[in-house]
Amino acid sequence: MGKDINSAHGYSVQCWKDFKNPKSHIDALLENLTPKQNVDNRLRLGASIEVVRSSSKRHDELQDSQIAELEHLIEIEEIETGTGLNQIGTLQRPGDTRWSSHYKSICSVLRMYNATRSVLEKIAIDRRATYSQHALCRALQYKSQDILNAIDLVAATKSSIQEFRDSGWKGLLQKVLLFCNKHATLTLVPDMNATYSDIIRSRCNKDIVSVEHHYRVDVFTATMDQQLHELNSRFSEQTTELLIFSMALNPSCGYKHFNVEKNCHLAEKYYPKVFSEHEKYHLKYELELFFRDVPNHVEMKNLITITQLCRSLSESGKSFSYPLVDRLIRLILTLPVSTATTERAFSAMKIVKTGLRNKMEDDFLSDYLIVYIEKEIAEKFTNNSIIDDFDFMKKRRVQLNQ
Repeated sequence: MGKDINSAHGYSVQCWKDFKNPKSHIDALLENLTPKQNVDNRLRLGASIEVVRSSSKRHDELQDSQIAELEHLIEIEEIETGTGLNQIGTLQRPGDTRWSSHYKSICSVLRMYNATRSVLEKIAIDRRATYSQHALCRALQYKSQDILNAIDLVAATKSSIQEFRDSGWKGLLQKVLLFCNKHATLTLVPDMNATYSDIIRSRCNKDIVSVEHHYRVDVFTATMDQQLHELNSRFSEQTTELLIFSMALNPSCGYKHFNVEKNCHLAEKYYPKVFSEHEKYHLKYELELFFRDVPNHVEMKNLITITQLCRSLSESGKSFSYPLVDRLIRLILTLPVSTATTERAFSAMKIVKTGLRNKMEDDFLSDYLIVYIEKEIAEKFTNNSIIDDFDFMKKRRVQLNQ
């Protein structure tokens, strides 16, 4: 039984011999390389892993690529299906352990080569689109944002990406060819007219396309469309209109953005249940009187943000003179908070609502989500204070207070 090297026993014996032989270990192989080769290999591996793991977006793209690849392989019967097979994996972070992390990382890259390559291709094409979004990202990171200028940057960014999508392929291809010619010893100059073939061999016939068609349509155009779709979904026409209308009460630059018609339209279209028909009718006249009165007061002339305007109205007592305007201002101030809270709640749902917690009652799950979302507030409560509140609610069978 143990003489056949192809048997399970023979294979196990060979694995044990390899394990006992230090020369076959991955650390020994790495140590036999020259210092320059060692540094170069780890640098390439670390760069590939960190690029993919650098953000949740890349991590999601990597998983999507793996899922698509597994579905394709199962469809063409290249791999078998079954319990515990074809699990979605992830790249190992270098440095987790002294040597085993490199071995696991190399195995991960080899096993997930197609998915990793797909993400890296998108990142390479993303470079120009990322540059186009740089000014927009910086503007959106300011604590005190100029919404109108940010909206202009959104429109300019969309236009820049659309222009690059329509006419940027030739320039990008020229840069790739120049790079390949410059580094001819490291990279081969691709033949763009050749037939494109996937690395994984398939037993099924695939559509015959050229290398140029694959990178232009499946990679370049698809990446640009993804960038445009993301911007359009986050800054839709309705969202942009709401942001512009919300700036119609901005007191900066001497209330130059103030617009009665936009404020009335904001109340009618986006807050129809907050204002009654009678209040909507009187809101216009209250806004006109507000604009004639408030900018003339010294303490309200140099205000910059809507938050400062709301605070100044409350401190001066003007909020009682203009109750409808004060209500509209407070609704505008709650807009970014409510939007961010909603996004946080949906993001938390993906983490909290596991298979086991999916069987919870909705009320209990909602309470759990509140604690998870508001972790900063929940951390301020001690165990003893929670026990005291629980005991105070009603008489318990067990004495909790000492």
